[in-house]
Amino acid sequence: MARRCCEPVNGLLPRSGAFSRMGNRPAEKRILAILLVVVAASAVIRVSGVWFSYPLAVHPDEGRLVRPALKMIRTGNLNPQFFDYPSLNIYLQAAMYKTVALVEKTVHGGGMGRIPTIRFYICGRVLNVVLSILTIVITFAIGRRLIHPIAGLAAACFVGASSLHILNSFTITVDAPMAFWSSLAVLMAARIATGNRRRHRRPDLITDRSSNPYSGLVREKLVAGIDCGLITMRWWSWMSSTARGGQLVS
Repeated sequence: MARRCCEPVNGLLPRSGAFSRMGNRPAEKRILAILLVVVAASAVIRVSGVWFSYPLAVHPDEGRLVRPALKMIRTGNLNPQFFDYPSLNIYLQAAMYKTVALVEKTVHGGGMGRIPTIRFYICGRVLNVVLSILTIVITFAIGRRLIHPIAGLAAACFVGASSLHILNSFTITVDAPMAFWSSLAVLMAARIATGNRRRHRRPDLITDRSSNPYSGLVREKLVAGIDCGLITMRWWSWMSSTARGGQLVS
């Protein structure tokens, strides 16, 4: 007897077109559980790097964002007076430093002068780690909506293991926030393009079962996910290089 279209293939992947109708079926739970493991592993790798060079701040680019943000908090002037980098990153850092100062004042009754400068660096790095982890989740959501959950999971694995993404996730630079906001914009565009559908059916990647009995197999989705992940990393590498040097690296 032929399998029903909603039955998982190999215990993991549902047949093409079935995922959006499955709700909380086991296949969906397995995919989300694997995503949770990927996100947790990526978070551990990135968080372990926020203490590098402690107690010194030796990264040449971090001070360009930290110093204007600290100046804004200490003087109360919301003009960063520094526009080599997008100012939203400075405002995000300033908001983080203000939170640190309020916690210090509430817990210990001291002002910002009692807080070591390196502590602001550490907190700013944690903020970028959070944005980088959210980027991995957003990458999964993009692949899930446009191709298939397996493709989204493969793309999330590639971004989570990308050395360039890891190295720039625990430093106070514009790279991690840029990847986050760019990926979020792509996800919002995908939601607009697909409307209420969870994913867009791509005839060239997910063929109709009536014409191809092997549609929906894990291999097909993994290939699509690998392509999505490689394109994402190449695009993110190009965006990083242009943000740093204003030139395209071939």
